[in-house]
Amino acid sequence: PAPMVQLNPSFVPGANIGGLVAEGLLHPECERIFRANKTEDGNTGTALTLHKHQEEALRIAERGESYVLTTGTGSGKSLSYFIPIVNHVLRRRAAGEAGRIGAIVVYPMNALCNSQMDELKKFLINGYGKGNEPVRFARYTGQENEADRTALAANPPDILLTNYVMLELMLTRHASPDPQIVKLAEGLRFLVLDELHTYRGRQGADVAMLVRRVRDRMNPDLLCVGTSATMASEGTAAERSQVVADVASRLFGAPVTPANVVTETLRRVTAEEPPADTAALASAIAAGIPEKSDYSALRRHPIAAWVETALGLQRQDKAPDGKWVRTTEPKTVLAAGKLLREASGRPLDECCDFLRRFLLLAFNTLNEHRRPLFAFRLHQFIAGAGDVFTTLEPPGVRYLTLDGQQFRPGDRDKPLFPAVFCRSCGQEYFPVWAALVDRQPVRITDRELNEKTAEDQGTIHGYFMPDPDSMYNGERYPDEWLETARDGTQRLRQTFRSYRPAPFCVSTKGDADAHGLAGWVIPGAFRFCLNPECEAVFDGSVRSEISKLSSLSSEGRSSATTVLTVAAMRHLLQEESLPDSARKLLGFTDNRQDASLQAGHLNDFVMILLLRGALLASLRNQADGTLTDDVLTHRVFEHLRLSPADYASVPDAKGAKAEGARRALRDVLGYRLYFDLRRGWRFTHPNLEQLGLLSISYNSLEECAADQEEWSKCHPLLAAATPTTRQKLLRELLDRMRRELCIKTIYLDGDHMEQVRNRSYAELREPWGLADEERLMTSAAMIPRPKRTSDRIVARTMYLSHRSAFGRRVRAEATWGTKVTVDEDGYNDIID
Repeated sequence: PAPMVQLNPSFVPGANIGGLVAEGLLHPECERIFRANKTEDGNTGTALTLHKHQEEALRIAERGESYVLTTGTGSGKSLSYFIPIVNHVLRRRAAGEAGRIGAIVVYPMNALCNSQMDELKKFLINGYGKGNEPVRFARYTGQENEADRTALAANPPDILLTNYVMLELMLTRHASPDPQIVKLAEGLRFLVLDELHTYRGRQGADVAMLVRRVRDRMNPDLLCVGTSATMASEGTAAERSQVVADVASRLFGAPVTPANVVTETLRRVTAEEPPADTAALASAIAAGIPEKSDYSALRRHPIAAWVETALGLQRQDKAPDGKWVRTTEPKTVLAAGKLLREASGRPLDECCDFLRRFLLLAFNTLNEHRRPLFAFRLHQFIAGAGDVFTTLEPPGVRYLTLDGQQFRPGDRDKPLFPAVFCRSCGQEYFPVWAALVDRQPVRITDRELNEKTAEDQGTIHGYFMPDPDSMYNGERYPDEWLETARDGTQRLRQTFRSYRPAPFCVSTKGDADAHGLAGWVIPGAFRFCLNPECEAVFDGSVRSEISKLSSLSSEGRSSATTVLTVAAMRHLLQEESLPDSARKLLGFTDNRQDASLQAGHLNDFVMILLLRGALLASLRNQADGTLTDDVLTHRVFEHLRLSPADYASVPDAKGAKAEGARRALRDVLGYRLYFDLRRGWRFTHPNLEQLGLLSISYNSLEECAADQEEWSKCHPLLAAATPTTRQKLLRELLDRMRRELCIKTIYLDGDHMEQVRNRSYAELREPWGLADEERLMTSAAMIPRPKRTSDRIVARTMYLSHRSAFGRRVRAEATWGTKVTVDEDGYNDIID
């Protein structure tokens, strides 16, 4: 959908820090601490003026009452509790009460905790220097080593940043240093719960009990503070404040009054005058966008006031004299353009174009504080397409829609069928219920892909493939479905005859119709693709239909997010008009599990992109466009363009140490390159071979296929085959073995990989080294040990030599047509 546009609000200013110090509300040192734009190089910055809601929170804290801030993103919630905390610590030190933890701030995720550490450094270290800060702070989130924890207990900070899990452990663990930290927190004054809305359900109950234990162990008169962008959205402002106060009171175990629910106070940046009439708006649009404009002139522009009230602000509870609050419903440019058309009478296209250009001009028009007239945000909601539904009609005529429904709108004679697609070639299939008479389909109805149980005994599940151009001839089957008859002809095996596709011409209603859409009904599971150009074949071991067929959008949420993120970053990095500081993307999620999953997925995806990109670059820079095993890792390493600081555990090493790191990385790259060629291990991210971006050939394959002297020693069928047929058979066999990593290469040798793991641990750093818990796949490990004695037919021309899991060298050889019994000490998966 089109992005939603929303203006960032302007906050009503409150008192400045100097004024609050003069009033006696704050300790004098606060005026030096809380200054804007302080830097490490000694720049003391400028005096900081608070927002009105920050001042309100400060005054509530100084009264010794618990409170909740429900203000929007970018409203300075953290200063609303850090200023009272720092003020309390400074006054306590002035009274000679130092050496104890005065405040504990609890964050739902460590990422938020780390971010606030950086914010505190700006105020408490900049201007003072490391070690000279007037108020000390520390993190205790489980990311610290033993030395950090011991140091924290020996020299406690004034402010402790943590998460609720670690706070729980502090109160329950008896191992040092947790008991010492709890002892040092006795008399605790502030307990802050950031992102209060995340604590709900069972987790909310756990945190509520935790707050009560903290109050019991550390200070019965504890002052609790909660922050949240939103906690209630229904009812009037007074009703919402009452709901928030009730929730906070239950969570804190202490009363929070509605008056202590602090909301943001906003103001207009345009003049609060009667809105411009239709003629004034129409005239302003007709005049066009001014090429240049200063802040003062643009804020008086007739469209500026209209934009602010349409996209940024509205009266609270829609009362004429209510205070200004953020617009609750962001609008698309098109929706805003329609409103402007109604207000001005100008054409819609002209209104939309004017709005786009006016917003950009307002963003680039700055006041004396370097703030834009209108800073706006675009909210882009992105969802997968889901399923596509279509009628039983030929291509070019059929009706297509993404909206799930039973029939084509306005035509109940044309039911809709969900379409799925072969993952290999994209051929469409419709999952159906097929009613049979004498084993022939007479009617089909739609079904879900995973549905397999029919209510009617005469109905089976299966697929319908439309084939108006007679693409499939009804005689092509997978090789393993065929057998040789006594007369030498090929015929379908008895066990597969019930699975063969049945020709079926169908009407738009789904009934048999000789003049309808021609196609094929596939009974039961999807076993092979009917497209003659596709080689997708599935045996009984692949039970999931989703792994064979895809809906219109089959990617997972993590995959989609990763691809969108990479695409956005590529755009940002190529946009020369942006400063380096703006070329970044921030990700937010509401729980640690999603954050961990997405971070790992993104890191893995980027590493695969780098590896595959370097492989493709290596191929394209070769004179003949080919790479051999002996130079593969050297060329890929060169095209990765890595410096020792990127991969080496000791980046400044020289001589043998530096060469050891390079050799270790090349060995890891070799393993990764071969492992990435394993077919199908990512069905949403196929490898380069599956994508057709590279092909793999075998030395002397044509010469071997043409060696009649050797082939004459084999079965008569092979001896009489043409060199072209033999070459095709050999390639198919070698490709199948290679795609299962059944390859004799040092990069997949078990003994060698153990040495690589050791060198990786000593020489390489993340993410290029092998992870400690990574399970390496070797060529021997890819051939499973048989679970029971079984009979297999193998070819004499097939020969395998590798080291087994038992450390013995195993060889297998048999004459074509011979049943080979393989015992527990052997391997039977030479050919399957």
